[in-house]
Amino acid sequence: MIKQVLIIVWRWTDLDGKDLLRDDFPVQGQGKIVIRINEKKSDAAIERLLEIVNKEHAAADIIILLHRKHLYSQSDIFHLVPKIENRTKRMVRSDLFGEGMEYVYYNDTYQSGLLDNDGNFMDKPMYFVEKKTEDGTKVLGKPARVLVGETGQKKVKEAFYDKVWSYYSFPLTRTLYELQQNLFIFLVPKLMVASDDKQTKLLREWLPRDIQNQMDAILNDEISEGLINRLYPDASDVQKHFEDLRYFLQTSSFSVEEKDRFLQEARRRFKRVLTAIPQPVY
Repeated sequence: MIKQVLIIVWRWTDLDGKDLLRDDFPVQGQGKIVIRINEKKSDAAIERLLEIVNKEHAAADIIILLHRKHLYSQSDIFHLVPKIENRTKRMVRSDLFGEGMEYVYYNDTYQSGLLDNDGNFMDKPMYFVEKKTEDGTKVLGKPARVLVGETGQKKVKEAFYDKVWSYYSFPLTRTLYELQQNLFIFLVPKLMVASDDKQTKLLREWLPRDIQNQMDAILNDEISEGLINRLYPDASDVQKHFEDLRYFLQTSSFSVEEKDRFLQEARRRFKRVLTAIPQPVY
């Protein structure tokens, strides 16, 4: 039984120019699959996508990655996700990608990602890497393969698949970084304007409702009490630093005169947890 479905809508070389708009690519291990789709956005394309998630795999957890050059935008995600059935009984996530920059693309440093920049899974037996040699020549590097098996019987390596699945199922680095940015972008000018306000307030009392909601969504008990350990079982410091940041943001109070101290302490705690997580921010 398929329990996890990773759908990637992209310009797949194997499907490009063919009548075949999709195929199902197996993953090592049980209950996991990558569905490759090469079809630009249209009403019919979205209906076919919903057919997959609501009928073919109605009980599976779903992650849908939509390529921007296939005409998808953030507003399409907002309209698509509510149409996916049984969302309270399974995990449903969707995100955009493109330009070779996001986590789904192969990254040699982190040994993560699935895609190359040419419409394929990264599956090169050897590849050229730049070396800072005196004559500026390129030399062969180590193998870059996210697939295993012989031609016609290949599967996605489970380790690479699992990293991508974990990142997009809960992109902790990105959400924490964006929370930090939003806090600082709002607080710095706010506290400068409020220079005559002598009150000491909890952090959330300084914040507008949308940033309060963002903070609550990230710093909740479900994440704290198990999700982090499941995502990063070999990085014990992540849990410790996340709890420290969570407690600090939920309990800190300060006045305008103490804003510099608060901002420095907040920056230090965000940095510690983001550094501990074995993933790039973007």
